[in-house]
Amino acid sequence: MMQLLRRALGVGLLLLAAVWATPAAYAQDPSGQLEVRFLDVGQADAILVRCPDGSHYLLIDSGDTRYPGSSKAFRQALLDEFRDRPKKLALVVASHPHADHIGSMQWVLETFDVDVYVDNGQKFDSALWAKLDKVRRRQVSDAEITYVAGKKTGFADLAFCPQVGVRLLVPWAVRELSNTNDRSVVVSLTYGKTSFLFGGDAEEHAEEVMVNDFEPGEREHLRVMVLKAGHHGSDTSSTLPFIAAVNPKTVVVSSGKKEVGTNARYKHPRHSTMQNYNNWLRNHDEGEPSSQPGRVWAYDKPGKRWRQIERRRGLWVTPEDGTVVMLSDGEKIEIRTEKTGAQVSVSP
Repeated sequence: MMQLLRRALGVGLLLLAAVWATPAAYAQDPSGQLEVRFLDVGQADAILVRCPDGSHYLLIDSGDTRYPGSSKAFRQALLDEFRDRPKKLALVVASHPHADHIGSMQWVLETFDVDVYVDNGQKFDSALWAKLDKVRRRQVSDAEITYVAGKKTGFADLAFCPQVGVRLLVPWAVRELSNTNDRSVVVSLTYGKTSFLFGGDAEEHAEEVMVNDFEPGEREHLRVMVLKAGHHGSDTSSTLPFIAAVNPKTVVVSSGKKEVGTNARYKHPRHSTMQNYNNWLRNHDEGEPSSQPGRVWAYDKPGKRWRQIERRRGLWVTPEDGTVVMLSDGEKIEIRTEKTGAQVSVSP
């Protein structure tokens, strides 16, 4: 463990030098707020984070190539954001090599100036990953990017911007895990009193490692206000011990629409998972009632059918809400949605 911590410290210092030594190339964001956008990219993940100074961006995952409109929606969202500013990303994370997470990652590396690129360090048997890895290796060789392999690095502080803490957590570095979803790298982000956790498709075994095998100091990074639900709300993730360890005040599920594209096969989110989050939020909701709750589709696996389920305040689902935007001033988080127009405030 000490060797792992020393390695993490060395990588952390390297990443600080790689990113913070780069001068800001455009004007600061006058709002001074951290912005986290859970992009509506169908049965896939893509999260874009903007630093409070407006000068640094973090991207986690990049949509899918197979789900209808996912690639187009993802690429358009990034092009719109960077229309009037240099195409520069301080930190890019590919949680794991499945197509619904690295769908447009090659395009990202070829279109944007990326300072640091992180993946789980796994070699994967797919043409999509092979093409991406070829570009990644060439850019590393040409000293265009700094590369961090999650399995080899383990825990590390990743430099994003001076005001925001980003911690890399890798269950696969603590215990050998055979499932590619469980090999997802996990990112914990903190700004002032507000915090977020992005776990890719980490499933039950990875969640067990995080809850039971992480040292106390690393488990502290699990406890956050906002949780991006693992594996698109599947019943293979979001175990009750993990939800309790995270203690979220709000949860975002990024998934496809009922029976559309790849979600005709995957059928996310699952009814049991949505009910787990409903029960948690019902028992831990200290806020005032809002207009957000409504019925959403979820798949009942035992019943082999889709059912609508009433959701609690604090549970967001991209097929219903569209892109979910969160703005943090370090004290509280303001949430608004693209499709439903909901506006909610969450405090620690």
